[in-house]
Amino acid sequence: FRDVDRDTDPARVENLARIMQIAGKDWQKEDGSWETSVGFDYRPWIALALESYQKSDMPKDDPIHAAIADRGRRTEVLLQSIERPVSEISEELAGWLVYEHRRGNEERKQLLLKELLSRRRDDGMWGIKVESEYGHYLVTGSVLFALTTIGMDTSDPVVRETQRVLLDGQQEGGHWEEGGRIF
Repeated sequence: FRDVDRDTDPARVENLARIMQIAGKDWQKEDGSWETSVGFDYRPWIALALESYQKSDMPKDDPIHAAIADRGRRTEVLLQSIERPVSEISEELAGWLVYEHRRGNEERKQLLLKELLSRRRDDGMWGIKVESEYGHYLVTGSVLFALTTIGMDTSDPVVRETQRVLLDGQQEGGHWEEGGRIF
């Protein structure tokens, strides 16, 4: 996560650098893979986060910047060497869509976009998996982020209708409730 307006705040720079050092040291393996206990493929999101950090104007000391660049390179080598199947999990699919778009892989992007759009439910939301019983606000928000990141805007009815679904689902206090969770 980057906040471009605060990229030069010294305290923020120091904290983010510390987080990146911990994440790299404790979670990334030598082969470029990342170790976590979640059942979610977040590798494309990590690659994009590392890329964002490297491209930012945030001041970084040389050892940290070099380590982040190395971690990004190792992650990219890994991602280019693995088969990237179309995920059953919609949020993973959205991550891969953004990743392929940013890497200029138009054919793969179109394949993933078609699959993601086909998973849209009659209520205008996306479920966690292909055959989910109900729509999920957080997943729908992730899909909307992916769609707008690849260049779709409110002139597209899917984007416009998805924005409306999310706005209509927001509670008075500014949050969304679903399945006992509030976010």
